[in-house]
Amino acid sequence: MLNIEKNYKLLIENIKDGIFIVDKTGYFMYVNKIIEDRSGFSLEEFKKMHFLDVVHPKHHKLVKDNFEKVKSGEALPPYELEYRRRDGSLVFVEVNTKPIYRDGEVIGLLGVSRDITERKMIEDNLKKSEEKLRIIYNSVVDGICVLDLEINILDVNESCIKILGYESKEELLGRNPFDFLISKKHLRKASKILKEMIGRGEVGRVELDLIRKDGNVINTELSASVLRDSSGNETGYACVFRDITERKKVEEDIRKKIMKYRLEEGRVYLVKEYNSEISIEAFRDLLSVGYDGVIISRTPESELQDRIKT
Repeated sequence: MLNIEKNYKLLIENIKDGIFIVDKTGYFMYVNKIIEDRSGFSLEEFKKMHFLDVVHPKHHKLVKDNFEKVKSGEALPPYELEYRRRDGSLVFVEVNTKPIYRDGEVIGLLGVSRDITERKMIEDNLKKSEEKLRIIYNSVVDGICVLDLEINILDVNESCIKILGYESKEELLGRNPFDFLISKKHLRKASKILKEMIGRGEVGRVELDLIRKDGNVINTELSASVLRDSSGNETGYACVFRDITERKKVEEDIRKKIMKYRLEEGRVYLVKEYNSEISIEAFRDLLSVGYDGVIISRTPESELQDRIKT
């Protein structure tokens, strides 16, 4: 019997978790060495203390309520709290308590406390990082849309909501963009973009017409990439886009102004002016709005290069 008690005490003193016993009024009767080392208080000091003497005041109500519940025989799940060390610093612990009975009467509580300070610090840092990312996510001018593997919308940022003319993200979540967001004339193009993204892992700077909530069509420039978890498995897709409707209008106006005619893709235009400098200026303007051009001239190439740079 003595050997069993000795081994039991040895186990308690060397276990990594803190073990404590309080009487039915809340005063400590016993703490193991882990709690002594962790707190900086000795067992003799603990025996003069109530549990509220070490628990952070913001947790007093929680601990008192749980103390009464356990005394009444109610089973409680583990809960978290902070208590102070001798030097005034705080320790985060996860506590689990059970009633101690004698002759059918509760005479105290047995508790196990696990130090979770490091875990809480990691969680707090992650939370802060997530908050920073969320602020950036909702502050960027470009619209961001996250899709699941079934191409349903999982999340959107504030710019996405604004660009598309919606009032809240709830109007977009869970919906498939192919059903309501992509203009009919670009559905085939969007399917091609999706296949290319899945195959290559990403696709960048493609133009796609989208439909706003009010029915108006906007021109957008879009990039998309596959999202993966830490094991490399696909979890969804992220799309980043910007409204280039005004830019497209300006480019179209420039095209019309340069030639006084509507320019069309794939057509060849001859620029002829009474002054060669005017012709080069018009040619340079054409290049600036995306047209390829070839100069046929007797003027040496070296003399033309600097004059036609865009």
